[in-house]
Amino acid sequence: MQIIRTLDELNENLKSVWENDNELLAYVPTMGALHSGHISLVKKAQEIAQKTIVSIFVNPLQFSPSEDFSNYPRTYEEDIVKLLATGADFLYYPDFDQAYIESIQKVKASEELSACLCGASRPGHFDGVCTIVNHFFELIKPDFAVFGEKDYQQLKILEDMLLRQQSIIELVPGKIFREESGLAMSSRNNYLSDEEKLLAANIYRLLSEEKKSFEDSSLESNSEMIDGTLMNIRKKLMQLGFDVDYVDFKWSRIFVAVKVGSTRLIDNIEINV
Repeated sequence: MQIIRTLDELNENLKSVWENDNELLAYVPTMGALHSGHISLVKKAQEIAQKTIVSIFVNPLQFSPSEDFSNYPRTYEEDIVKLLATGADFLYYPDFDQAYIESIQKVKASEELSACLCGASRPGHFDGVCTIVNHFFELIKPDFAVFGEKDYQQLKILEDMLLRQQSIIELVPGKIFREESGLAMSSRNNYLSDEEKLLAANIYRLLSEEKKSFEDSSLESNSEMIDGTLMNIRKKLMQLGFDVDYVDFKWSRIFVAVKVGSTRLIDNIEINV
């Protein structure tokens, strides 16, 4: 695996891939602190393209001043070992300084798609995501980009961004990867104590129970049923001691965001309606 730090190194290493019509390039953007969910995205990338590039960059533009940018887990050496085991072709670990980051052309997320869920709770977050992802797309020029469905709202917003740009990059979703307990894998799980992890496992348990109850109902799905399901989930989460940000239904999925201690966790589950 070639580790790339600078723009010159990036251009030098990818030039032959860009010029080879028989080689497709798949890109997996990450913020590091890699876990099995990230690795599953790398494997998906390898299934659809001859060459795979992974980036590690903790994006300051998607953090508000009150969020955890400075404390976000950074496990670079461990990440390299995990990526080497996958057989990924390139790791792009850029050395952007603050002046460079501030010079990047800003890209706005869809107001409609970012007005709800995490966008409502984290103003400007998805503008920061779109700005950096768009910049990496311009630098790397991939044929495919693989993103996990845990951040499903992000997936929809980036799909919209590419559509508006009439981009030829194909966005490929990867399924949510879970710990044995059902807890959705996240770099932020590193913040959780063992006791908090046990509590956090209830998020997926409740989502699964309500999904089954909802889909097994003989009644035709309607807004009243959906509202009742969301209220049940919120009530049960609060009873367990979660600080609930939202429980909502969009895109045929139930979305949840909560805090366990000071750690913010998100999850979602698809509902067949």
